[in-house]
Amino acid sequence: MCLVKNLKQYQPYMNKLERFLVFCSGAYLPLVKRCPGSIHQFIGIGGTVLFTAVFAGLSVGYALFTIFESIYTILAVGIVWMLMIFNLDRYIVSTLKKERNFYRN
Repeated sequence: MCLVKNLKQYQPYMNKLERFLVFCSGAYLPLVKRCPGSIHQFIGIGGTVLFTAVFAGLSVGYALFTIFESIYTILAVGIVWMLMIFNLDRYIVSTLKKERNFYRN
């Protein structure tokens, strides 16, 4: 358990981008602030989830660009696809539980 004894004394500063990346990781921000050593881990996980969604949106946009001529159709489907991948990845990452046994992971 990594609770800080005096939470008022130590509040890690996080800018808006870092808070957004922690949100992308599926972590609960007030709980992450109580564990300052794990903030960078959640920022990295959030960045991975975000960039996976962005690249998924770009790839489906390029695939649709070869089929359709309407840029509005391509943008609409690309954004919807990107949000679906983002939501799915965020859900998968936030529900993972770490086991002590290597083979159960």
